[in-house]
Amino acid sequence: MANHYRGMFGDPSALPRAKAAALKAVALDDSLAEAHAELAMLSFVYDWNIPKAEEEFQRAFALAPRNYSRTHVYYALMLAHIGRADEARAEIERARHLDPLSAFTAVAAGNVYYCAQHYDDSIRVLKFALELDPAHAWAHHRLGMSWEFNGDCQKALEEFRLASEPDDAVALRGIQRLKQAYESGGESGYWRESLAIALEGPKKGARGRGGGSTEIARTYMHLGDREHAIAELERAYAVRDLDLNWWIRVHPEFESIRSDPRVLRLLQDLNGPATS
Repeated sequence: MANHYRGMFGDPSALPRAKAAALKAVALDDSLAEAHAELAMLSFVYDWNIPKAEEEFQRAFALAPRNYSRTHVYYALMLAHIGRADEARAEIERARHLDPLSAFTAVAAGNVYYCAQHYDDSIRVLKFALELDPAHAWAHHRLGMSWEFNGDCQKALEEFRLASEPDDAVALRGIQRLKQAYESGGESGYWRESLAIALEGPKKGARGRGGGSTEIARTYMHLGDREHAIAELERAYAVRDLDLNWWIRVHPEFESIRSDPRVLRLLQDLNGPATS
């Protein structure tokens, strides 16, 4: 589980180790709901294989249908990120009922609400997560994203600062650059500087992993540059940027280009769900 979490939030190289551990656990004892839940989420996040993830989730639920909240959290996250918002909310509320004082579950709920574009609910539950664990980096990061999308870059930057490691000089310099750009150029200055930072390469950004093609595409969309955004999404697919599968279906910045034939082809290649 540690490698899974590390892989999702900062070190993608940990994901193969997480998958190997989950496969070994299932091979040793196929009745472990926890192992099937881990394998399910890794099938979505790492393998980009939604049918396999669904199969493993259903196996986990069959083994422990009521009492393992993390299965509901993982399933809610996958459902949210493939656009099945109503089902995702139902799953995350089951998880919160099972584990009401878990900061991890509360942050996941904030993520689910963000995907559904319920930003006030996302902010509310992320603040609750930070009451439970004031140092929770994922909570600060997701809260920063919510403030950022709401146009409050100043609050966003403070949350991104709190999400960063105190000794991460690169991230902190990036945040300072964004702060200065926002003070001198407003929101457009903020996004122009965001693009400059992201284009410098991985780990140069101030918002989590930063520097990946999906992040660059998102920034181009804020600047109104659809063509460069789509080109970066195609590049993200070519290099298997994990953020692509995580965000392309639901991130609000990509809403206006999802009907573009090139993006539709990416969604098909990613085994995206049929939509009505």
